[in-house]
Amino acid sequence: AGSLAVRFSDREPEVSFVMIASELESVAVKQLWPFWMAKTARSWVIKNIFGGTVTNGRIEFYVAEGRERLPGVPMHLGPEELKIDFDIEGARMNVAGEIPPLRDTSGQFRLRGPRTEITINGGTAYFPSGRSVALTGGTFVLPDNYTKPLMADMDIGVAGDADAIAELATYRPIRALPATGFAPGDFAGHVTAKVKAHFGVISAHNPPPPQWTAALTLDDVDLGKPVAGRTVTGLRGLLSIDPQRADLKAKGDIDGVTLDLELAEPVGKDAGFKRKTVLSGTLDDKDRRKLLPGLEEVVEGPVGVRLEQEGDGPQLVEADIGAAAVSIPWIGWTKGAGIGGKITLTADTKEGVTRVSDFRFSGEGFNVAGNLAFRGARLDAATFSTVRLSADDRFRLKVERGKSGYVVVADGEAADVRAVLARLKNATGGGDGDKQGVTVRADLARAVGFNGETLSNVSFRYSTAGGRISGLDLSAVTKGGAPVVAQLANSGGSDAIQLTSGDAGAIARFADIYGHMRGGLLNVRLRE
Repeated sequence: AGSLAVRFSDREPEVSFVMIASELESVAVKQLWPFWMAKTARSWVIKNIFGGTVTNGRIEFYVAEGRERLPGVPMHLGPEELKIDFDIEGARMNVAGEIPPLRDTSGQFRLRGPRTEITINGGTAYFPSGRSVALTGGTFVLPDNYTKPLMADMDIGVAGDADAIAELATYRPIRALPATGFAPGDFAGHVTAKVKAHFGVISAHNPPPPQWTAALTLDDVDLGKPVAGRTVTGLRGLLSIDPQRADLKAKGDIDGVTLDLELAEPVGKDAGFKRKTVLSGTLDDKDRRKLLPGLEEVVEGPVGVRLEQEGDGPQLVEADIGAAAVSIPWIGWTKGAGIGGKITLTADTKEGVTRVSDFRFSGEGFNVAGNLAFRGARLDAATFSTVRLSADDRFRLKVERGKSGYVVVADGEAADVRAVLARLKNATGGGDGDKQGVTVRADLARAVGFNGETLSNVSFRYSTAGGRISGLDLSAVTKGGAPVVAQLANSGGSDAIQLTSGDAGAIARFADIYGHMRGGLLNVRLRE
């Protein structure tokens, strides 16, 4: 049904036209839409909406008396001069660029003068790969039908399998996935997404580059290829993408350990930054063995960690060990749980060798700083420019691994050796220890022992092989100026340690063996 009224006078006539339809095929709307009314919007509808049923259709056209109309000059009708509305069901609709058309689309069409707005209630896009995504709602808007280039604004919600949403991101105007190095098949799980885009509709108008954003909510998504060398599964969080960058904030399993993951990935060629990866969380003993193996003898308890990496460069590592117990069993030093402590370092792995620089282990009453190198999970070399595990420590430490074992070199002003002495006294002996050889060379101005005793001018040489002492040479001076000498000698086919001092009482107090003795000569022979 419709009505037309025209009023003539000595000026351009007034025209009023209304048509309504309860139900039509979409092709009939195209036929009944006058070719000169909103020509650009009409052309877009003809080329991009097919099939389906139109209901609640209405066209209103009104031009006031005296409105200038010149032959060959398009009429730019305002919002009150041209109104077109209809609902549509079961149509096929092209939405943007290379994105495959939506099928079984339902929604509402609304035109007011220069502005066209399509509200989409639902539909499904089927890709050539056999994947598909469901449209959960959105809008498609032509803000101004009368200007060139003709631009469109798209704001849609989609849901589907992760690989299908990833494939959606390969089509123009989005086309974000290829720049990340991932392919659709690298994703598994479920994703819902909000996609917004501002882009040119007609390529002949030479529109500017498209602008778009995509916000993806990940639900238990697995990545089929590593990120920064690590396996990533079970992601739950938000991935935001625009033409320059992709930002991921999620929780997931990294190499089997649940951690928070932050990832910034360049998308555009001129993004101007490198990929940045941040992992953070708290590791219990089980998780730490997976992510940071080889620390079982050193750390026990929860450790808060943060690992940051830019591109394929070195990793910045921070660890809060306040809630964990830390021990260095070789010298008997221990930090109890509840005593604050922090580790920071930079690690760079190339060709199986991990180089650790700017290592710092610090807390209440201790501070160790230096550089380390690991070959695989084994320590290859370490240089500590600062070692202070107690208030009296002021020395440097160097560790190198050779064919027969480790060589440890210590030198400096002072070292507190009470923890070492306590461990020696409590050692069980036997052949159950590490079979790898160790050689220790220490040159210290002062060694601090028990009961306020010290030794000066300390020169210490010590080596083991096959879990047994193979060499020992010690020379030092007590507080009173008496010499202390120890050596490993072969006697009667077996090894024996011989210790001699001109101040037996000082040595007994230094080792916390007996405190009520002064002076005296000491000559001790220890046989296995």
